Amino acid sequence: MVCPHCHLYTPDNGIKCIHCGVLMSFRDPTLPPAGATRRSNPGLTRLLLLILLGLVALLGYLAYNRQYRSHPVNAFQPGAELDVEAFLEKGKTTIVDFYSNYCPPCRKISPLLTKLEKKRPDLAVINVNINRRGVKGIDWSSPVARQYNLKSIPHFRIYDGEGNLLQEGQEAYVWIMTMLARAGISE
Repeated sequence: MVCPHCHLYTPDNGIKCIHCGVLMSFRDPTLPPAGATRRSNPGLTRLLLLILLGLVALLGYLAYNRQYRSHPVNAFQPGAELDVEAFLEKGKTTIVDFYSNYCPPCRKISPLLTKLEKKRPDLAVINVNINRRGVKGIDWSSPVARQYNLKSIPHFRIYDGEGNLLQEGQEAYVWIMTMLARAGISE
């Protein structure tokens, strides 16, 4: 051990320098010298930052999609019977949009409803896919189409903030077109 005062070698058999008599503190020789800075691995730091950014992006995406649903509520079982009242948002007017990917008017109005939902925080839009997996064309005989007696699509049901059905079918379509015009949303 080297004495911090006289800088001479002193055997590690005591805490007092044998040359000058200064008290020395015993240090673990495996530890880095005092004042030495720890070097970080830049590759590891970058990897951790990328993971952190990825998690933030994923959480942002999930929060955005929760606020503005762009996927059907029955995505895992399209066409199956569904209680749409279970998906209504309390305190918001909710538009339930029954659609099929094989319906051109449905594909045309869907992005307009998303824009309307973004402009109007008092509105919520719920998309319900009526087609079962593997069925080509509009699936009029799907369980959800039969459950709600759908004869044409897009078919809308509009509920108030307490869950009461306000309008359905053609009346709901006219109401939605009026709301889109008032919001300045067009094709």
